[in-house]
Amino acid sequence: MELYFFSVSVVLIIIWGLAYIKLNIYLITSKGYFFLLLLMALAGIVLPMNRYLDLGYTPTFSLSNTILFAFLLLSALYPWIVFDKGIKRINQFIVNPYYYSYLRTAAIIMILLSIYAMAYTLPYAIIGYTMGAGEVRAYILDDSILPDSPLTTVAVGVGFLAPLYIVMFFLCLITPVLKKYSAWMFITSLTYLVTSAPAQARDGFIMIPLTYYFVYRVFRNSLDSDAIRKLNKLIKVFIPIVLLFLLIITVDRFYKDSNESLNQIESMIAGTWGYFFQQPYVFDVTIQHQVYFHGISYRFPLLGQIMNLPPSTNHILDFKFEWMFGTMYASFYSATGWSSLIIASLFFMLSWALVLKNHIMKHNYLGLLVVFSLYLYFLISGLFYLRLSAVSVTITYLIIIVFSYFLNNIITVQND
Repeated sequence: MELYFFSVSVVLIIIWGLAYIKLNIYLITSKGYFFLLLLMALAGIVLPMNRYLDLGYTPTFSLSNTILFAFLLLSALYPWIVFDKGIKRINQFIVNPYYYSYLRTAAIIMILLSIYAMAYTLPYAIIGYTMGAGEVRAYILDDSILPDSPLTTVAVGVGFLAPLYIVMFFLCLITPVLKKYSAWMFITSLTYLVTSAPAQARDGFIMIPLTYYFVYRVFRNSLDSDAIRKLNKLIKVFIPIVLLFLLIITVDRFYKDSNESLNQIESMIAGTWGYFFQQPYVFDVTIQHQVYFHGISYRFPLLGQIMNLPPSTNHILDFKFEWMFGTMYASFYSATGWSSLIIASLFFMLSWALVLKNHIMKHNYLGLLVVFSLYLYFLISGLFYLRLSAVSVTITYLIIIVFSYFLNNIITVQND
């Protein structure tokens, strides 16, 4: 079986390595994406994967599935290449002074919403940490720690706006009259870490730092020395705190309750690096062994409502690989099979690219940054799972994308 994992890793490294060499001249802010792909591909070479990964099936190597997986993750990069091409000659983003008051109002509203969301969910987050990750995950299979109410919906929804908060943070940093709000925007951009804590979720500890890193690469030429000093100070204060909470959850879930075939340190590795290295194998097993498809209403609930489709009855996850990370593409396939994989993959690639290209052509730079931050969030989360489970969140994102078309002239640019 080790040969299986090794073979998949070799194929992925070859394809992604050649793609990086070929696309390198087009990559401006997106080079780090290939580092994430390398993390995903390398484990099969350096780790005894038959001990680290239990798929519930004895896998058999499929060259075609591995090549398909490699090219699907490259196709997801296409909108980012469109974005990089659009900002290639931009040296600096500049906020139009006429809109200072509008952005100040937006920042204050966002901060107040975030304070509400964190204050509302904090008691339940404390309960989650007190119970421990294992007990929480068993509890939420049948119930929820958070109460079922509109107040909960709003609070949790604010957490899903993290990419917008990150963009607003950098806008505050590059705008002298808004710099006093930057520390608050930084703190409130971490709201999702609090609102997801009742479920002891760790995805925010991965997605928010990665989103910050890639959005920083977009804004870095726009930051003056004072802004960079402020950014460094915030990072030094808050990153250790974030890492501490991530360590607490990880130790509780994997060190204290280690896998039978692994010692405690190995279990920690499987519970951290495993977030990245299981995907190609889960995708492969999904293609080979998915028997009961989950249906459109389960995987794409908003689309199911629009099409007035009956609720799916085949969404019970009977097999282990069905609740493991296989990227969003495994979720696409598990809806109806090849048809849903092909259509959803093309839609993801082309829809984001078309919106980003439209904003570039119209010089709508704030709309461009807003949509790019959402795309980035979907892409990063898509390396693990499909972020379309909540209809209300999906509708909110769609409203934001539509609203982005009305943000012309708020940001101007200085070209090389």
